Amino acid sequence: MILVLILFAVLVWLIVMLVRSMKKHPNEQRRIQSAKSAQEIADEIKRFAAENEAEIDKIEDDPLEKYSEQYDIAVVVYGKNKDLMRSHWAVQLFVKENEVTGSTVDMVALAQAASGYNSGIRIEESRTKCEALAQRIV
Repeated sequence: MILVLILFAVLVWLIVMLVRSMKKHPNEQRRIQSAKSAQEIADEIKRFAAENEAEIDKIEDDPLEKYSEQYDIAVVVYGKNKDLMRSHWAVQLFVKENEVTGSTVDMVALAQAASGYNSGIRIEESRTKCEALAQRIV
């Protein structure tokens, strides 16, 4: 009976690991509308980064730039959590200002598999920071 329970637990664990490994791109993207201007959003990003002891880097070097949409702001905000594991998080922001409707903000919560900013970037941490930042710039 105990052997059957152990085998069942191992089987469940293997299925969970298989499902996790099948996720090729664990990044999450969301689009929000903000009544704020690009400058006001930039100021909020700077305050958020300072409060979270995070870095801000400009996203550059787009090989398809000629064919890509041009943004007023294209940055990645990233940092470390203050937990025991010192896990990392990263959020990309693409802001396009429209004088009539405000700004459209595309946000991407990053995970380690798709980012080169730091090793150990956790999607859960990035989601949390992405949501906190979205609340500030709406």
